[in-house]
Amino acid sequence: MTLSLDANSSSMTASIRSILEKIVRNCEYSRQVDQSDVHAFRQAICAFGHMTSANRDATERVEYGLLDDATESTPRYGLRLKSSGIALANIMNHLDEMPEEVRASFPEVTDDDWYACVRIAVMLLLSFDVRFHESEAMQ
Repeated sequence: MTLSLDANSSSMTASIRSILEKIVRNCEYSRQVDQSDVHAFRQAICAFGHMTSANRDATERVEYGLLDDATESTPRYGLRLKSSGIALANIMNHLDEMPEEVRASFPEVTDDDWYACVRIAVMLLLSFDVRFHESEAMQ
């Protein structure tokens, strides 16, 4: 059996990946985030997940930028909340306990399953981070 994404999903995923790669490359080389790229990222995410008002509102609250836990000696860029600069991965990392709504909707999901879901989400978010080490930050 061969499984594949439909052409539209594959194209949208490639578009999101391409935009994020551009944002990450710019951070690596210029230590700046081009806001037009962030806007393109938001548009691509909404197009992938449907342009509902809830999705649009969610993407407006998130951006790619300098994270709140970055230091002068080790700047770190990644997906963060616009309002506070807190990394999305840091927030997700605190979802240890399965919400009752999830437990009620998916009674077959164990606590270990939930923890696995959260860990994968955190790792995926962290995969978009750019972290500079002290020697690189001084350049």
